[in-house]
Amino acid sequence: MCGATRVDDERKGNKPMLRILGRVCYGLSGASILLSLGSQFLMTNTLAKTRFLRGKTLTTPRSERLSIFFGLWAPTFAIVGKILEDAAREMELKQGKFGAIANNSYDTAEQQTLAAAGR
Repeated sequence: MCGATRVDDERKGNKPMLRILGRVCYGLSGASILLSLGSQFLMTNTLAKTRFLRGKTLTTPRSERLSIFFGLWAPTFAIVGKILEDAAREMELKQGKFGAIANNSYDTAEQQTLAAAGR
């Protein structure tokens, strides 16, 4: 009964929640990079317009720190996304989604090869 439900879910296009969360984390990683670049660009342009030195690039320590703060979240989100996708893949293997791999046919084939070799 449980296997039929999983097959029905796959036909409907439902993906495991961990895999979806992993992809959301990848998206947050990209958004963090864009937010970092955007905040640096917007702070620089805002300061350049409000000061008399329009031809020079102006940055303040605050704008740099804010950009670095946003940018440093990117690898964290990417790592969490990878961990979640790996956990989803492991759950799929345990549930038997990939058939031969879940049944440990590689282990039995290796044992047969070793038995045939006389080890």
